[in-house]
Amino acid sequence: MLIGHYSAALAAKAAKPELPLWQLFLAAQLVDIGWVILCWQGFEIFNLDFNLLSNPLVLIHQPYTHSLLAAGIWAMGLAAVAVWLFRYSKAAAFILAAVVASHWPLDFLVHRPDLAIWPGVKVGLALWDVNTLPMLLEMALVASAGLLLWRASPFAKPWYVGLTLVLVALVASNYLIPPPQHKSAILLTAMAVYLCAPLAVWWLERRIHTTASVQAS
Repeated sequence: MLIGHYSAALAAKAAKPELPLWQLFLAAQLVDIGWVILCWQGFEIFNLDFNLLSNPLVLIHQPYTHSLLAAGIWAMGLAAVAVWLFRYSKAAAFILAAVVASHWPLDFLVHRPDLAIWPGVKVGLALWDVNTLPMLLEMALVASAGLLLWRASPFAKPWYVGLTLVLVALVASNYLIPPPQHKSAILLTAMAVYLCAPLAVWWLERRIHTTASVQAS
């Protein structure tokens, strides 16, 4: 799952509007940012099989990012940094941690049995192998979370509608456009998405706040 992870960020923004959405976008993909870095360093391993439906990733060894235990550690680590370093409230830190932790169950829906619960036990519902179902699932997740954010926002509704539509379109493009053919290109493309998405949302939030200030004056 790629774009579908941002559904957790949209839902969290609806629950805790004071949290910057760009930070929630980073939290949603924090685990995968770590995965890219660890793959580059050789600590985690994957291969590509283009005979597989929907997604060619064959995850071989990723205990530090995509195990259930690791998801909890990444989530608690971000919460601790948010509270102790950036002085976030415990409620805000909990929301950030929940977004990070959501990565594992969302991946569980689509991944083949390559997600570890504990050593030697790997699970995954493998919806990636069911034709268009994973694409429709990600679209539904993003659209539902976008609706929650739209309903919770006293202003900026058109902006959030636009953001949701862009994310839904990105879901479709992720499944319909052939992926890169080499592992290094996969990692570079993934990292570009993980960093550019929150940057774009940061710009969007600035536009929203500027527009709100002009309307209020």
